[in-house]
Amino acid sequence: MSQTTLDDGAVEFDDLITEIDAEMKRLGWDKQRGQRYLIDKYAVKSRVKLSDEQLFEFLDYLKSQTRVKVGQTAIFRDMKVVVERLINEAVSVVHLSPVQ
Repeated sequence: MSQTTLDDGAVEFDDLITEIDAEMKRLGWDKQRGQRYLIDKYAVKSRVKLSDEQLFEFLDYLKSQTRVKVGQTAIFRDMKVVVERLINEAVSVVHLSPVQ
């Protein structure tokens, strides 16, 4: 994990927030999506309420997430998955299911 630190070893809060903002933008997360995650995970609505350790944990989580679009190939736990094919197969199953 890349950390921005001061000479005394303290974390530079603004730089950490900037990194988190960049990762949220990469993932297409808006402020509300970030707040929902913080509430679910840490029971807080704002990043300023998190400890340095929690901020780094949040940043690591964001960095570990892959932004997937329909038709894009992604790797999940060493398995290559084509999202579009999965969607099409699911739709086919729904269409083939007998109506009761």
